[in-house]
Amino acid sequence: MFDTFKKILLEELKEDIEEARKILDEIQSLKEETLRLKEPEEDFSLMKPKDPKQTYNFFEKIIRYGDYKKSKINYETKIKEYNEYIEEIKRKNDEYTKRKKYIEDRLIELREKKDPEKLQEIIRNYDNIIQAKNFNDLGYTFDQVIDVLDQKGIPLVLDSTDKVEENESKIEKLDDLILIHKTNYIPNENTIKTISESGIKAAEQVEICGNILDINFNIVRNTIHFCVNGEVASHGYGDWNDKKYAAVIPLKSVPNIGVFNPIDTFSNCNVDINQGFFLCPVDEVEKIKEANPGVNVIGYKGKENVTGFANTFISMLGYKYEPGDQWGWLNEEDNNEAIEIVKNNTLIRRFENHSYTIEKTEEDVYEGINEFKSIIEKLFESNVDFDPKKAAIQLSGYETISKKNYLRMSHTNIMSAEDGKYFNELLVDLKQYGIEMPNYIHDLYNAEYNNGKLFSIDNIKKNENIPEDTKIYLDEIKKLDNNENNYKYTEKAFIYETLKQVRKLNNENIFVNQTENKVYS
Repeated sequence: MFDTFKKILLEELKEDIEEARKILDEIQSLKEETLRLKEPEEDFSLMKPKDPKQTYNFFEKIIRYGDYKKSKINYETKIKEYNEYIEEIKRKNDEYTKRKKYIEDRLIELREKKDPEKLQEIIRNYDNIIQAKNFNDLGYTFDQVIDVLDQKGIPLVLDSTDKVEENESKIEKLDDLILIHKTNYIPNENTIKTISESGIKAAEQVEICGNILDINFNIVRNTIHFCVNGEVASHGYGDWNDKKYAAVIPLKSVPNIGVFNPIDTFSNCNVDINQGFFLCPVDEVEKIKEANPGVNVIGYKGKENVTGFANTFISMLGYKYEPGDQWGWLNEEDNNEAIEIVKNNTLIRRFENHSYTIEKTEEDVYEGINEFKSIIEKLFESNVDFDPKKAAIQLSGYETISKKNYLRMSHTNIMSAEDGKYFNELLVDLKQYGIEMPNYIHDLYNAEYNNGKLFSIDNIKKNENIPEDTKIYLDEIKKLDNNENNYKYTEKAFIYETLKQVRKLNNENIFVNQTENKVYS
């Protein structure tokens, strides 16, 4: 696209540049000729000879006739040479005068036709276009680029000929930072919605005692993630190379940034992208424009995914492309400079890794809760037969089975996170199913988390309030790993107790109105 645009500009200047160069070349040539052109100088050694008739008197001519005759012959030779010389001088003077006048007249004519300074400007513009590496170098905004291409009937399309250019851009101010969000979802009404707002659900299969349960539950993510000045790099935590779409938007156009991080900046809600661009396969451009009338939609072709095109595009716009990994930009100096710029120019005051934020904690915990509740609902709905102890062991991830065999909840700190806030919310939710935790679960929780103690199973078994079957269950857990203090016994007892009550309620044919169940989003 960029090379196509340059060709358009160069073609428009073609006639002007040819004329400008021709005129300037002629002016330069005439100037050089003026310096070389000199008025003919007379050779004073070829003065007009003196006629012997005027030198010899009558008597000398008779007495010295021989000398006189020789002088006369010599005079005739010299006078002939002299006359020829005079004619040559006259001719040269005429040529000089005519040429000088022609040069003067021609220079006046050329300068009246085109101002040499303006001609030089045309040539400078032409050379600048050839050397330009982005639209900014050309002096064009992207809106102007779109207008030019529209007038020429040329589609706005990125292809394999477009490459990232190493331009002279720097990271010096907020305007130098641009966000890239890669996704497989199309925005609507100029808005990228969070996963929670979009209502996207996770679909999984869970195996419980030989029963395959198909469950669906809300994915809880109220953040939208971007990389700054470059596409997200694939690493141990994810691969984004298969994404079809990319949103590109200046950082200053996103007012709801929660955390700034050059390789993982995120908003805390939906993002309006009407000040940005959206990259998509060329055959989807019109469809996406209809759904997002305020966004510049850019098509690409030649690949099945958007990878690489967003980097190329921001380079075309004049931004500095910054490659990165899972920790930050590879250019550490620029990475730190970007953070300082944001600190000094915006209201953003959080510069963290998403993995350690409260947003990430809530995502993990609420998804785990939603998944756990979905399993409970499916067990009620299907009324399958299962052994609560074996099912609890499976869901805690201690037994290898063919399907998914652990709860998200068991891999988060649901019991202790936010001083037990999430755990207490879950206990309230479970009452909607008719499930209520006995006192010994609360006692275990208070001992293990509130007091900061990790009890051994042997100590737990000394508590007379714990039912015998729970002690047997915990003994089964103990067999799975010698380092028993690695396990959260309250959580495991809680899962076991919940499944026991589900089985009991199913056996008693208790009706549960699932439509009232609370789901976190």
